[in-house]
Amino acid sequence: METAGVPCVDCVPGAGTPNIGLAWPVFTVSAGSTLSITSLWQSTNYTGPCTSVLILKQGNTVVFSTSFPFPGGCASGGLYGVIYTVPAPRTTGFTTVIGTITGGTNKSGANTFINVQ
Repeated sequence: METAGVPCVDCVPGAGTPNIGLAWPVFTVSAGSTLSITSLWQSTNYTGPCTSVLILKQGNTVVFSTSFPFPGGCASGGLYGVIYTVPAPRTTGFTTVIGTITGGTNKSGANTFINVQ
């Protein structure tokens, strides 16, 4: 069950316990910090070229983007990951981190984890 009185950000309604809603901001980053951002994905039924894409946005403005074409592509049933080392944005404000995977005409989200150093 969802936790009453707490914003349900990235929760799955009706998913059961544990399903935690976190109030924003989740954390803050000081200027000059370095972010280690890990993007993980599984290719469930796709085999072919694939590229990990990472985008940091503040509002509608892209403040950082990069991509990494995975050597040898993806194979059905494979687990994959890329670790990016990214400088913190120079501008202040709420920043959205977006991790996607593209392959052929397919595009999918990826689990993305951040470590601030």
